Amino acid sequence: MSVRRIRLLRRLLIAAMVMICLAVAAVYIGYRHLRRQAPVWTSTVDRQALMSMERVHHTATRDGRTEWVLDARQARTDPEGAVVHLADLTVRFFPVEGGQITLSARNGRLHVVSSDIEVQDRVVVQNEAYRLETERLAYDHGRRQIRIPAPVVIRGRRDRISAAAMTIFIDDHRAELDGAVQGVFSGSILP
Repeated sequence: MSVRRIRLLRRLLIAAMVMICLAVAAVYIGYRHLRRQAPVWTSTVDRQALMSMERVHHTATRDGRTEWVLDARQARTDPEGAVVHLADLTVRFFPVEGGQITLSARNGRLHVVSSDIEVQDRVVVQNEAYRLETERLAYDHGRRQIRIPAPVVIRGRRDRISAAAMTIFIDDHRAELDGAVQGVFSGSILP
């Protein structure tokens, strides 16, 4: 390589290094200048927007005792924040006498102030012995009752009962069937 080419390459390398240093300095000074300015907050969220959450877990307690636990794939609030709309939810109720009752549904609503729950679409309620299927039901937290205004089918290991409507009293372990009640019982039910 000739001396001229070596000098030209040196000059080009030095010029490139100077340009890189100037670019880094310009970026640094620009960044510091932007940091000093007060941030301007622009809201991209509409005032009527809903809060949305994924994988929700909620526990309702009374007098230090867990009454029910809710898990849902998704939850979103209404604009007032009074109702939470739920998707793919499961609620586990814990009666005073022990045991567990599990409710699952595709859709539901949790009323924030009252802790009441309304569910619909493929609703299933289960305990150790029975499985209840319906399309909608409502849980009254104050009364600890489940009201089912839609046709309901209850299945046990060897039993099947259906009705037009039903009310479950959680703490009393008692249920009332209403309208078009039909049942099939297998085995011995009499003493």
